[in-house]
Amino acid sequence: MPPGELTGFHLARLCAQDWPEIAIIVASGDVAAGPGALPDGAEFISKPFTDNVVRDHLLKILPEGRRPESLTNSAD
Repeated sequence: MPPGELTGFHLARLCAQDWPEIAIIVASGDVAAGPGALPDGAEFISKPFTDNVVRDHLLKILPEGRRPESLTNSAD
């Protein structure tokens, strides 16, 4: 990435700062999330991934009251 361009990790930190109530998942096939790369509570998924991996990460970071019904129903 050229110098000065926003990375996904930086964007995740900015979003967490401005909207702390949102859940954040970052996915990448090129890099791994090193220490301090993501804001607290954010999750990292390496590409390629399956829908079950995304579901499991969403269940991990979303409080029960904020989970969509479709996500809750698929957790069986």
